[in-house]
Amino acid sequence: MEDSLAESRRALDIDPLGLVMNSHLGWHYIYAHQYQLAVEQLQETLKIEPNYGLAHWHLALAYEQQKDYGNAGKEFQTAKDLLKSNPVVEADIGHFYAVSDRQADASKTIAGLKKLTSQRYVSSCGIALIYAGLREKDLSIDWLEKACGEHADSIIYIAVEPRLADLRPLPRFKELLRRIHYPASNQ
Repeated sequence: MEDSLAESRRALDIDPLGLVMNSHLGWHYIYAHQYQLAVEQLQETLKIEPNYGLAHWHLALAYEQQKDYGNAGKEFQTAKDLLKSNPVVEADIGHFYAVSDRQADASKTIAGLKKLTSQRYVSSCGIALIYAGLREKDLSIDWLEKACGEHADSIIYIAVEPRLADLRPLPRFKELLRRIHYPASNQ
């Protein structure tokens, strides 16, 4: 993680005003569990471009990890408005609903995403995250296994995804990591 963070910082040194790299560093801090640094980095990104949807989205994720649900909700709404029709954002909002005591809204989000799969690709990882937020561990792992079968790109982050922390000790989760050949040193 430290090597990866160093590379993200180096890229930002090369292009300090680049929106993608600024936002990416904030996202990277989230996965390094450095949530306050993520918030600060993403707020700086939004000073460069206040309507950069990716930064609002990542800022919402950082606030959610800090359990600052008021700010997380505001940032998720802004991200949803700016990044229209994005099922990954919708899934993250569903997870937010689940962890902020809005289980009915989380369940509606799951139903909506399942329905959307008949029209376009929706990663099973997103649905797994919502089930994790609802503390439906078996269902979450079921959907992670489905994501693995569909070769979802976000499956590569499951060993470090903060929202899946409660699943990591489970034998089924460990088996899934083994099956996708995730390096044991990163688990």
